[in-house]
Amino acid sequence: MYGATSARPNVTVVTEADGRTLSLSTPAGGAPERIRLADPDVVRGQCAELGRSLGSAFAGITDRRRLRPAEAGAVLEAIRRAGLDFLSNALSDPVWGAVRLREFLVAACPTWRNRQAPTPLIHVVSEGENYFPWELLALFGPDGPVNVRDNLELERCALRFTGFASVVERQDPSRALNTDSLDGWRRVPVRVVYDATLGGARDEVGFFQARGDVFRLRGPYPQDVTDSAAPTLAQQLFEPSLEPNGTPGDHPDQIVHFACHCEAGGTAGGTLAYRLADERRQRMMISLNSLMRELMECGLKAGSTALWPDRPLAFLNACGTAVMDPASAATLLKPFHANHNRGIIGTAANVPDRLAAKMSKCFYTHLMTQRASVGEALQEAKWRLLQDHGNPVGLLYSMHAFSGMRVEPSPIRPQPAIDGGAQ
Repeated sequence: MYGATSARPNVTVVTEADGRTLSLSTPAGGAPERIRLADPDVVRGQCAELGRSLGSAFAGITDRRRLRPAEAGAVLEAIRRAGLDFLSNALSDPVWGAVRLREFLVAACPTWRNRQAPTPLIHVVSEGENYFPWELLALFGPDGPVNVRDNLELERCALRFTGFASVVERQDPSRALNTDSLDGWRRVPVRVVYDATLGGARDEVGFFQARGDVFRLRGPYPQDVTDSAAPTLAQQLFEPSLEPNGTPGDHPDQIVHFACHCEAGGTAGGTLAYRLADERRQRMMISLNSLMRELMECGLKAGSTALWPDRPLAFLNACGTAVMDPASAATLLKPFHANHNRGIIGTAANVPDRLAAKMSKCFYTHLMTQRASVGEALQEAKWRLLQDHGNPVGLLYSMHAFSGMRVEPSPIRPQPAIDGGAQ
């Protein structure tokens, strides 16, 4: 692994209540830098445009071969341009606002280009509906087109992007970050929800099954779409100790992992949904609204005295090829916020399923075997995918959680990696 994450935020960004101002501050104090935004509806519309640009940038990319440096550079250049288009419409004063953003971040994050030093930490406080795609914006380093000829240049160009140069942790302003550890005593209980029609999703299930020394696997769900007696997805999310057959379990989930396709409807009013399937390839579509409604029903039925104080870390590994914009992707996290899950990892768009599987397996390997924090493990997975496969798809992953969250105690003793990567 490379440098650990900074112990405290280098920068705190607060989206003010009107959704029209970004307020940036540092631990050193002083007057915050205030950047005015366009109307929130305009920003959301620009997120939709960014999503279409991301779909074009990653079109045709699969896990079947490593991208050549020039190909990966072309993807980064397309994302850089899309980010500039976003800022040109999302900022009230685009040119001066972008300059102030860049200069503030570079000054506050002096170790951004040194991967052996602590990785800068950016703490973002914002309502989900005011999503700002920090990770996808090239706000570090020199401006100008990305021109990549070799792997060293690829890494240097990747560091222009906030998602590679720093760890970004997001917080809902209505509640404090949950800093509790994930309980690793006698293995980590993990519940898997999947779409079995996706090869990458099956790979992820196989990974958890093969690591029975580390994980206590629940699922995968659905086991049989036609089984009306099986607990629903909402019931399993609300009651983290529930076994797949509906009986109470001894240990609550510490992680709930989704390996499924996410639907964004294709239009502004389109349906947001999670597409699941069992091993017989029988499909199940769960809309965002129905999941929210049933979670509320679970809460009303249980009453306040039965509510669990800590629900698991949720990893929504959105697989597939359908275009989805960052704002819609953030909305798909709403049920987990409402369910008070202790943290959420999600994607700003659907990711090709085999690449999504590689990303998550690297994340869990570092989380478990290297005693990395959640933020460090996610950052390492982004870089491993870039270095091992030449693919910058890690930029699509965002963390709505305390970056310092760890598994305690570690279920296994850490082993040194042979080449600095995942074992």
